[in-house]
Amino acid sequence: MQKRLQLLKLKMLNSEAAFGSLDAITRAFGRAMQMTLPDKRIVEFEYDPNKNVTGINPPGRLWHRFEYGQQDELKQHLPPVALNTGSNSTQYRYNKVPQVTRE
Repeated sequence: MQKRLQLLKLKMLNSEAAFGSLDAITRAFGRAMQMTLPDKRIVEFEYDPNKNVTGINPPGRLWHRFEYGQQDELKQHLPPVALNTGSNSTQYRYNKVPQVTRE
């Protein structure tokens, strides 16, 4: 699941910043807290004590939240609620390996 979050971040950043470089402000454990895009807009990140991404805030948009289980497996992705719906989330289930068995 961590790879999936990394791909989500990269996809978001690549779609937001086609040219130029990204500047990052990091915490002591080396995780980006915010990234400044070439056009000076800022993407913010939040983490839990286990270094899992718990929030991503794209520029000018609402936060995407992430919840994790006891083994640091991604349990739920909570994007901002769409204006015309009452709910908007993806839940993940795992087998013993742990592999995703249902999204």
